Amino acid sequence: MRPLLLLSSFLIVLGCGSKKYAKLLDPTTNTVEVSLDRSPCYGTCPVYSVNFNLSTKEARFKGLKFTRLSGERTFTLTNEEVSSILDGLKNCDYLSLSDSYDGAISDIPSCSTALIVNGEKLKGVYNRFEGPDALLIFETHLDNIVITHLGSIK
Repeated sequence: MRPLLLLSSFLIVLGCGSKKYAKLLDPTTNTVEVSLDRSPCYGTCPVYSVNFNLSTKEARFKGLKFTRLSGERTFTLTNEEVSSILDGLKNCDYLSLSDSYDGAISDIPSCSTALIVNGEKLKGVYNRFEGPDALLIFETHLDNIVITHLGSIK
């Protein structure tokens, strides 16, 4: 019931304008997190997950397979990186995206992202095939933040 109430409140706020949207995604008043998970392919595609807590500015990377770093690593986000992630959500109109972009191709890795506010998942997007360019840009931006702090992923 609580996730439904939070989502309903979020959709109402979203319909009322971007200032209230910004208030909900304000990491100083709400716990705002963004996660990214990269899946395997039939080859050596890196498999990892990363969670960005925009409120605490902590990022947690977990290298699972075919990554240069295996296991968990944490790093601190800069204020600019926090802002850029929030901008990325807005620029790709994250909440309006489809829940899944997939096709009949099975030998390509997927990328799953999620927006979590106050511990509740508001939106998740599974992207394996033909996701919109703005979503790909956002996913790549998240990868680049990891690379900035930890070096190459693979």
